[in-house]
Amino acid sequence: MQSPEARSIGRLGVPAFAGTVSHVEKAHLLLSTLSFKAVPVGGKTLRGVHDVIARPSYRAVRGLGCAAAQRSPRSSRWEALLGTITNERDPPG
Repeated sequence: MQSPEARSIGRLGVPAFAGTVSHVEKAHLLLSTLSFKAVPVGGKTLRGVHDVIARPSYRAVRGLGCAAAQRSPRSSRWEALLGTITNERDPPG
């Protein structure tokens, strides 16, 4: 059993975590854009490969954070994670 204060902190923590991950993602993608523009041959191809890996990775990290914070049955946590990774559902907040 958790106190109402602990549950409230958890509810605030999920959007804060997801927001922090989003800010890191934006900074990473901005820096990678600048880096790949500096590559004269193959920069666009490399950036495409980079983005195919980076974007789902950040979604997965946000999804794991949201799933870990939920106090629901285990299957619901996995559903939240999979929904976030596949963009079917945005993280809370």
